[in-house]
Amino acid sequence: MQKKLLKIGKNIFPNNLKINKKLNIGIVGSGKMAKNYMEVVNSFNHNVLAIISLSKNPKAKKLARKYNADLYHNYRDVKKIKKKIDAWIICSRWEQLSLALKSFINLNKPLLVEKSITMSSYSLTKFLKKNKINKSKIFFAYNRNYYDYIFSLIREIKKNNSLKYIDARFYDPYSKIVKLKGGSIKKYLPYYITSHWVVLILKILNLLNVKIINIEKKKLFTNSQFNAVMLLFKLEIKKRVIFLKFT
Repeated sequence: MQKKLLKIGKNIFPNNLKINKKLNIGIVGSGKMAKNYMEVVNSFNHNVLAIISLSKNPKAKKLARKYNADLYHNYRDVKKIKKKIDAWIICSRWEQLSLALKSFINLNKPLLVEKSITMSSYSLTKFLKKNKINKSKIFFAYNRNYYDYIFSLIREIKKNNSLKYIDARFYDPYSKIVKLKGGSIKKYLPYYITSHWVVLILKILNLLNVKIINIEKKKLFTNSQFNAVMLLFKLEIKKRVIFLKFT
């Protein structure tokens, strides 16, 4: 059902998705994104059964009361409730992500990781190799996948036979991120910055079901934190050639 909705360019909402089973969901974190996920889980008529928050803040207690969920303050507590939880959503702070993954990734339960982009690609690759993981049960969330302009772009490419070229530019506010998160986040930024729009490229190409004829890569500039690159895709869509340029 989800795949069908995405192919026709529709977002997934409770009113257009049939829910066959009520699930018990565990949420890791108690911040803004965790709260957003709890609202979504509740809107689909699933249960927020447990919340794990390392910080003993009033927000966590308030959320636990609101959703009638059990509240824990240690990742080790997952062992007590692992049989009751059908799936986990990790919304922990970026500096806690490695610790959270180590505690949850081998539970053999569906795992949605909201902040995959805040681990460096080197650290993530090393981690995945070290752990025996059922990869089919791990999902990484990129909310930009569901922005309206993505589906508008896909529909335009499909219907407009005269369209030959698209220049797509995705900007990440580097200085703002460093100011907001602190200087220590700099070592994560190569993966943090590029992963947003690389995933969008893959999303667009997958939903278009196109043939990739050629990909050109050009380095625009380099500094101590990251490389800026341009990717030019030459695609064939129903015997029509189109170029997608991403910078």
